[in-house]
Amino acid sequence: GTLAILDSQSQIRTHIGATGTRRIELLEGRAQFAVAKNPSRKFTVQVGAAVVTALGTRFDVYRHPEGLEVYLIEGRLRVEPPKGSAGRTTSDERTVEMVSGDRIAIGKGGWHLTNEVAEPEIEWTKGQLTFDDAPIDLIVAELNRYTQDKITLVEDLRNPPRLSAVIRTSDPLMFLQAVDAMGIGHSRQTASGH
Repeated sequence: GTLAILDSQSQIRTHIGATGTRRIELLEGRAQFAVAKNPSRKFTVQVGAAVVTALGTRFDVYRHPEGLEVYLIEGRLRVEPPKGSAGRTTSDERTVEMVSGDRIAIGKGGWHLTNEVAEPEIEWTKGQLTFDDAPIDLIVAELNRYTQDKITLVEDLRNPPRLSAVIRTSDPLMFLQAVDAMGIGHSRQTASGH
């Protein structure tokens, strides 16, 4: 009864124990989990520097080059460093109990818990990406997860322009056309039409 939805360029590994324990490793990318309530069957997701434990909940986990993010959509979660992990260097790396609406970001700057989950942040499952004052290079990197013909920034942007946008993952060309129209950059189609 548990459902995992994987984003593009994402990979998980599942381990079902003899006692019914359910352990998932998020190897790359992003996944959303809707966990069937069953207190006798522990459900954990190992992702980088954290282990996420759930009993009947829905949450989103995103592993990216800068670290990882966990968004709790409903229910409760516990996030903690893996057992026996080395390199616990900051005092904020601890067991964190999350409630609905919480977001935790874990990276080089430590663990940061906020209560700011907005529905648009998890709408990738509906084919939509939402950015609020995001640097254009981050937007391009995210869009490249959804296209075979990669978008390339041809200039070295020390201070990249920041944009707010809602983009359909099925139509990254629309984003390029908008960038052209705003005079921020220039795009051209290849011979294949992409």
